[in-house]
Amino acid sequence: MGLFEQFIRQYSITGSNSTVKQNKRILKKHFFPYLEEKFKLNDITKLNQNMLNSFYHHILKRVRKGEIKKSSGKECLYAVKKFIRLFNRKHGTDLTEYNVPAFIATVEGKKNITVTEEEYKNIKKWRKLNNGKVPSPDEIN
Repeated sequence: MGLFEQFIRQYSITGSNSTVKQNKRILKKHFFPYLEEKFKLNDITKLNQNMLNSFYHHILKRVRKGEIKKSSGKECLYAVKKFIRLFNRKHGTDLTEYNVPAFIATVEGKKNITVTEEEYKNIKKWRKLNNGKVPSPDEIN
């Protein structure tokens, strides 16, 4: 029996009907296959924090590469967070739930900027002069 079948038999997610269906679909498509492939997990009760952390980084990496959208990653983490809450209640464990707003901030934190060749050379000069630190524009003027 797969992890998803164990989940369906042992746990019941509460909430509006459409949200419950969406959470089950997300867990079936992303979370349980990842645990089965990466950790060869056969029993849902053997879930631990390392597995959850690995899944979080897996989703973060896929969002950064552009394989899945940021909103899909967010929905996925919310669904797993709901599952973790149920898991902790049923088994008396203390697995940490995902901090989804922090995930969103992490994803949005990386921004690419374009710099001219002259600006790049100036930055290299400043770094040589100031032990690797580049002063702000206010400090320069």
